[in-house]
Amino acid sequence: MMKDIICMAVLAAAAAEDLSKKQVSGSLLVMLAAAGVFDSILSGSFSPEIFLSLFPGAMLLLLSHISGNRIGPGDAMCFMALGFGMKPEKLIAAMCMSFFMAGIFAGSVLIRKGRREADESYAFIPFILFAFAADKLLETF
Repeated sequence: MMKDIICMAVLAAAAAEDLSKKQVSGSLLVMLAAAGVFDSILSGSFSPEIFLSLFPGAMLLLLSHISGNRIGPGDAMCFMALGFGMKPEKLIAAMCMSFFMAGIFAGSVLIRKGRREADESYAFIPFILFAFAADKLLETF
């Protein structure tokens, strides 16, 4: 539970930074990864499965590189950092939920502004934060 609170606080700081600067500092991502690693070690759940959890973020980082950073590398590294403390299926669910929410937001921007005016980049980490929070909320019910 404490790890989740720390992760949400760090994600909130990263989301605020992403919204204001359109980038995220490496120190926040390191704190996010460290929270997951320490929790896994302390709870005794650290296993080789962690490498499976890093795979989706690594693939997104590769796509970022291939696309010429049209996908922010910070967003991909955020998913990698979350992978240190989440099971692969939970991480993929959070990824899908954040992409879904971002898609709804992008659709609303297109409807509101039209294609010409909507061609700008938007912060993605707030969607990751909302997906992470929604996952934890659904986990409690």
